Amino acid sequence: MCEVGVRLGGGRILQEIEKEFNFSPMKELLKVELGIPSFLEQKKELRFNKIRDFILPSPGEGKLIKLPKTFPNKLPFKNIYDCYQYAKIGNIYHGSHSSIEAISAISVEGKNTKVVTKQLLEIGKWIKDNTIYEEK
Repeated sequence: MCEVGVRLGGGRILQEIEKEFNFSPMKELLKVELGIPSFLEQKKELRFNKIRDFILPSPGEGKLIKLPKTFPNKLPFKNIYDCYQYAKIGNIYHGSHSSIEAISAISVEGKNTKVVTKQLLEIGKWIKDNTIYEEK
């Protein structure tokens, strides 16, 4: 079975769709399966209002001893609308070996892809520069 055929996407894709279009694809799919009237049956054309994307910063090597001081509640960047922290101080990390291993998930929105891409790169660098691991 192909994973792509049985889910809407990994990372924060589902949350990005929900935020942009203001409905839950999973809830609407369930309604269709149960024969309950659904938003999906309206055949509305959906248009993007903003460009959205996310970053999943990968962990480093060693025992995590420090995350950025303002993390995750008050990140010093504009256009962040969602942030979820996975990493915990004291945990031991061995880098990232798959796409599901991340320190956090941070979602950004902007007027175009250039703005969003620039912001995501800055956020990734900031997290890397301000996260400290104790070597093994």
